[in-house]
Amino acid sequence: MLFNTKHVSKYIPIIFIIIINLAYTQSSLEIFQKGLYQENGAGNLEEAIKIYNSITKDGNTDKSLRANAQLHIGICYEKIDIAKAKKAYQNVLENFADQQDIVAEARKRLERFEPESEFSHMNPEAREAFIKAKHYSNMSNVDRVVDYYKQAIVLDSTFAQAYSGLAKIYALNGGMGLPDERMPIADDYARKAIEIDSNLGEAHAVLGMVRMWYYWDWVGAEKEYKQALELNPNDCETMWLYSILLSSQGRLEEAFFMLEKALHLDPVNHWINESLADYYSYVRDYDRAIEQYHKTLELKPQSSVPHVKLSNSYHKKNMVDEQIRSIKRYFLAIKDTTLAETFVNTYIEFGYKPAMLKWIEYWQPFTSHGGVQASTIALTYMSIDEYDEAIKWLEKGYELHDRDIIMLGVRPLYDPLRSDERFLELLDKIGLPH
Repeated sequence: MLFNTKHVSKYIPIIFIIIINLAYTQSSLEIFQKGLYQENGAGNLEEAIKIYNSITKDGNTDKSLRANAQLHIGICYEKIDIAKAKKAYQNVLENFADQQDIVAEARKRLERFEPESEFSHMNPEAREAFIKAKHYSNMSNVDRVVDYYKQAIVLDSTFAQAYSGLAKIYALNGGMGLPDERMPIADDYARKAIEIDSNLGEAHAVLGMVRMWYYWDWVGAEKEYKQALELNPNDCETMWLYSILLSSQGRLEEAFFMLEKALHLDPVNHWINESLADYYSYVRDYDRAIEQYHKTLELKPQSSVPHVKLSNSYHKKNMVDEQIRSIKRYFLAIKDTTLAETFVNTYIEFGYKPAMLKWIEYWQPFTSHGGVQASTIALTYMSIDEYDEAIKWLEKGYELHDRDIIMLGVRPLYDPLRSDERFLELLDKIGLPH
């Protein structure tokens, strides 16, 4: 099951609370969940579409569930046939007008594929390149996305949305280099977008990212996120980013509220679900954190990072065997079966600490180009009580402007360092609360 009704009021977005309150039949909800699994877990989009279609045609199923199924038909078709995706979203607008949240999401997605009215004055070839960039962004094909955005800009130098899209790729994608290499580029592209169109919410959100993760300008970041949300109140991605900022500042209740709003709009977004699990770990509710990380992995089984975070929660509960299994699954997720077996065999033969040192040994070379954050290695050293080594890697993370360094104040594994002068000095230099 993707959704655990035992904790529905805590974990399930409002749309699914409505599903329960309106007494959906268990079979209809289970069928919908099977569709979600085929879409996000198995990656079998054709099968997911068949399942969702069966729900939309069932007159006995509540209307909001049928609307949500119709929305997901469009989401699936985005990766197969854009024309059919547009038709599916139009179906939502025409047949489910009273389902406001779902209609808003369908309209937002439809606008990405129907930019002719908004961009009617744009170069047609630039418009086509932009549409392709948006399409491939849904498939995590970074190189193609960058190429198409750059094509759009070359063809039309006033295409603000293309500059903004390119800025977002550089800000979010660690694979494009170290922060010093890519964040100033993201900043430049976002500023160019705003210079052309100051009402472009996405560009303000990118400036928020740069200020949050690179300049550690908390006031400036919050200002940009608020501006982005004023311009686009239903942008769940900006809500997610804003929740990260709020968490880093210890404003955890506000962060939780922002995550709930985001999950309203996009209940199967794995980034938002992962951040909800992070929240539970920050408030030291490890049972809920573990449950939510598992839910995140159900939504995107091929993801690797949640396995690492899950292992940290297991560590805090002294569940060593489960921690080791989570790390093994991390290696399997990155498709390195040899390292997975080596890690487990080291644990079986030599024990916990040698196994964790083997993990660190694997990670260290990747820190030089941004593939792995130095602060991630620091967390691993914390798990084996090597505090001096952890501080050394945190200082390196500070120098490299690691993305995760801004979470020093709330990550539970750093609790033993809370009175260490070196740690407190790092918090001061980054501008984080003690």
